[in-house]
Amino acid sequence: MTEFQINDPSLESQWRALILIGKNSATYKFSFAKSLLELVDKETTSISLTELSIPFARHISEHLTTSDKQRNAKSSQFLNYCRQFNDGN
Repeated sequence: MTEFQINDPSLESQWRALILIGKNSATYKFSFAKSLLELVDKETTSISLTELSIPFARHISEHLTTSDKQRNAKSSQFLNYCRQFNDGN
């Protein structure tokens, strides 16, 4: 764990940890960021997991249409549901 995580539990530090730690091939980071940017237009200071889930799933599904994987995971139930959505199921 890096020093800023240990000594700084602020929201900014948590965001930095999410973006900087982990592989850049982890598409969830980009889908999460896109979802937050989309929701910021509503000028709210907080969102529920339910509100975040729709744009997040949509962005993951969009990514799967151009690159059918998320990191190096062989299997993911969530990704399989997104693929089924893309297939119209």
